[in-house]
Amino acid sequence: MTILEYQTATIITIITITENGNALRPALSRAHPPTPVFFAARSLFNLTSLFVGSQSAFVKYTGRCVGTGYSTADAKGYIPNQDVMGDDVMGFLENLVTVFPSLRHRPLFILGESYAGKYIPYIAKRYFAREPHHRPVKLGGISMADGVMSDDGSLSAGMVQAIETYPQLINYDPEVYSYFREQQHLCGYDINISYPQKGGPFPTLRPPLLKAGDQTINIYLTPKLRSHELFRHKKSALQTMKDVVPDDHEEKKAQFHFEISQHQDNNDRAAALSEWKAQRGLPGRGNGVIDPYYECDLYAELVDWAVNFTEPWSTQPDPKAGVDPYDIPDATSPEPPQDASPMLNDPRTVRAIHAPQSKCWRETFGCRFSYPFGSNIDAGEVPNTNQWGDPSPATTTFLSDLFHNISLINGKVIVSEGNDDLIITARTMIIAIQNVTFGGIQGFSMEPGTAWYGDDGSFAGVVHQERGVTYVLFLAAGHLTAMWQPSRYHTFVKEFILGNNRNGTIGADGQLIGDKHKLFNGYNLPGDRNPIFTGSGATQGSTVWPSATIDAWESFIRTASAPIGTETETETYNKHEEL
Repeated sequence: MTILEYQTATIITIITITENGNALRPALSRAHPPTPVFFAARSLFNLTSLFVGSQSAFVKYTGRCVGTGYSTADAKGYIPNQDVMGDDVMGFLENLVTVFPSLRHRPLFILGESYAGKYIPYIAKRYFAREPHHRPVKLGGISMADGVMSDDGSLSAGMVQAIETYPQLINYDPEVYSYFREQQHLCGYDINISYPQKGGPFPTLRPPLLKAGDQTINIYLTPKLRSHELFRHKKSALQTMKDVVPDDHEEKKAQFHFEISQHQDNNDRAAALSEWKAQRGLPGRGNGVIDPYYECDLYAELVDWAVNFTEPWSTQPDPKAGVDPYDIPDATSPEPPQDASPMLNDPRTVRAIHAPQSKCWRETFGCRFSYPFGSNIDAGEVPNTNQWGDPSPATTTFLSDLFHNISLINGKVIVSEGNDDLIITARTMIIAIQNVTFGGIQGFSMEPGTAWYGDDGSFAGVVHQERGVTYVLFLAAGHLTAMWQPSRYHTFVKEFILGNNRNGTIGADGQLIGDKHKLFNGYNLPGDRNPIFTGSGATQGSTVWPSATIDAWESFIRTASAPIGTETETETYNKHEEL
């Protein structure tokens, strides 16, 4: 947890990613006071507290949550659920303003990424559960970047749009695109998005995987796939997920599944590709059934496709390499070293945050300890918990009430997304927003698409703002937006969280303020002409497809992608035109 004083406001950043662990990575550039300093962290809570004034900074240690960051505890010291976590944070804030009374009346903005999409709403929920005179601080707003807000199939619902953004993943193959599009429809993931949203709340989406008797199992990740190294691997992104599926269900799937990795070993990808397509009713069209092996885990199927059939992913020397879910264009193998242990164990770091100096702090990202929920070692396999061992309902179950409460105090809600993120896609974010009622209307009334710019005047992404809710898409950023684009993230905080940049708002005349970006396709900015970066331990080269291949794809996708799951009452643009 990082706390920053910024002129007349206070920021608490809870910087997370979806997996649990204890390592933190420094940002790619340093800022200077009074500019906020951000860290990208592999932790549920970054336990370093940083107070930045107009001229100087000092660091104070605090503990949220036990089991992550610089923390130790016995077996009974872990939070059981999100509500207890939220109450603990309220207690922390009470202590904070006791020590620093000036913070009590400053607007407090809570920022975070990934699993903070669940932490932050629960913190705000517990804040509003208190009577106004018992609230320890003045909440100014919340901001969630690439946030996990749902436990259902919405995490897989954006894979077709991920392909539209980076068709490199499927080697620009129209038949494969059509297959994934059909699977999206069969799984019920082609939710119709309209502006304004029509038809009331969305139905609960089918989980990517099912057990016999329609009982859900872990979705998206399982304990064996929590580590970054195992999350990016060669053979099959789904294989180890099936360990928890009953034998009879697994046997049924095995009748249909074809072990494509055998052809990898024989360098016979062409034969494997032909057989893969034949099993799924291709070429021409799909066979009209949900794939019995992958079911609706379109993420795992897409990763498997890339690591078996598409260079450079299929030819990486590291057997654990594959598609980087945090940054699609990154195909380095192995990745550049990002071990933060030397910094974390530097006596100056440990001493500055008052952590125990007798401990050797090391990364436990993806280890067998799935903290912080009840010290749940078997996260995802405990009944009535999600894949991270979290028993609390998804954030989406109370977002409408939360957004309403924030509006009553004239607070801000900011949701942001990296264009190159494969874990939480932009479509996933749009689905979440359009399923929330705020200001008396469900979702945005106009389609996002207004350009925003960095301090240097360069195009930075897309923004839309209505009724106290702001959506920001970052160009050239993956899951860790603050790390990939620190300068633009600073602009984002300065102008959209602390400031009042009106780009993307609806003016008194009913028109959007700012320039509509004509490359925006409703969800993403196309990356079909972007290079895929390669190298061993560093970026040493890139892969770019022939212009003829890209041109043919763009001609195909203009009509192939148009009707799926989107209606708008606003003007639309050809996404291949220039701004």
